[in-house]
Amino acid sequence: MLLQATPLDTWADLIAVSLAVRTQAVQRLTGVAVSDPALLEEPSVQRDVIEALELENAVVLQNLDLVMHGAKPLFGEEYGEHYSRLLSLADRLRERENLSGALRARLIRALVGGVYNDDSAFAQQLAREGDVLVTDIVDLTRSSNEPARWNAFGLIAHVLEGAETNTLRAPLSSSSRARLQAAARLGLQDRASGVRGRAIKAVVAAKDRDAIPYLLHLAQTDPDTGPQGLSVRELAAAGVDALRRGQ
Repeated sequence: MLLQATPLDTWADLIAVSLAVRTQAVQRLTGVAVSDPALLEEPSVQRDVIEALELENAVVLQNLDLVMHGAKPLFGEEYGEHYSRLLSLADRLRERENLSGALRARLIRALVGGVYNDDSAFAQQLAREGDVLVTDIVDLTRSSNEPARWNAFGLIAHVLEGAETNTLRAPLSSSSRARLQAAARLGLQDRASGVRGRAIKAVVAAKDRDAIPYLLHLAQTDPDTGPQGLSVRELAAAGVDALRRGQ
């Protein structure tokens, strides 16, 4: 039996207090959007999806903070399927031509601030938006949440790589490139080794040869003792070599 589109106002369940209700709403909207893709053209549905992603972003980041401090998580692994489904729905809105202005800016900010692997296909595709991402990415580098900062520096690297290959939808302005380069270099001082490692990759993507002295310092003094080939010292040394070779 084909799923029928639900009256637009019922998608308010996407932001219900109950996680079970939110999960059911996302499942239903995902199914309806397959049989009726035009539903995602409706401004009210777009707003509901974006608001839902904003809500779940806050929930997930709160959960990550709890877990990283040794506290009991808010939910189990099954939540990941719900979040992934919602993130995919929200990402589909990026291609909607009728989504513009403040609502599109709100979507971009929610996607940048989402939860994903910084080396994932999702992150690489999002980075292709280019210049419109810059302010949100730079803001994310200042997040108190470590995984959020991983994503910020991962996106910096992807955006700069896209600029190099001319594959960005919105090319980087000179000022935006400078902002990303400055943020990447600042990330070398981050308190978290995982963030410093990603900042190294971003500095290399920026072709920031002026950062070589900072990388040499990390290569010699960084306290991180990560797995062989992945420690901050080793990544910094490799970064120096790459910049000196002009890669």
